[in-house]
Amino acid sequence: MVPTKRIYLLGLASLLLLWYSRLLQFLLFAATAGARKVARPEQPPDFARVARAWSEIVPPTTPPTPTGSRCAVTLHHWYFAFDPSSVNRCLGEIAALGAGYVRTDIRWKDVIPDGEHPDENAIAWYRKYLLAARQWYGLEPIIVLSNPPASVTRLDDEEILKLWRKYIGLVVDDFGDLCRRYQLMNEINNPVFRFVKRANVGRTITVASAIIRERLPQAELMINV
Repeated sequence: MVPTKRIYLLGLASLLLLWYSRLLQFLLFAATAGARKVARPEQPPDFARVARAWSEIVPPTTPPTPTGSRCAVTLHHWYFAFDPSSVNRCLGEIAALGAGYVRTDIRWKDVIPDGEHPDENAIAWYRKYLLAARQWYGLEPIIVLSNPPASVTRLDDEEILKLWRKYIGLVVDDFGDLCRRYQLMNEINNPVFRFVKRANVGRTITVASAIIRERLPQAELMINV
């Protein structure tokens, strides 16, 4: 067998193995998602309490110098029930790794839990969180725009897009001074996270992009797959 053909076959085998592992991951997620929701449904946090708790956190006496690194670490703060002490510890560990960015969500279902009315306490919590990331640890946020309320996902796409515009506008207006990097939706090719029909994904991204560009011309926009 000539070396070129061997390399080709090895590459093909690696690609098939990657797709096979991804398929197993998806099937496992789908098989256990229902059980996880029944066993431990996510409880809405008491944002008034956890927002106040940020005032109890002592910032580092010597904030780390920003590294200028292009590396990002994802932090899912809801895994810690929005507890400021736990989230703060994670931010410190991310900075200690030498990362320059924290990729994190401003979840739609937190800041506008019913799709219509903003939760001012949730907005306050997120502002304190982003300020800690930037001022205490020199981490620039990359904001993921996703996670709609369950009530929104039951609507048709036109209604979802109407409320999506409201959510995007709120994030830009309330947090645009703290972050200028935004990921539009999450895994746009993944039906688990997609909240509009596949045919409307491009339109949903375009709508968000136009709102952000109009209000934050220097914003950096991205998607992931």
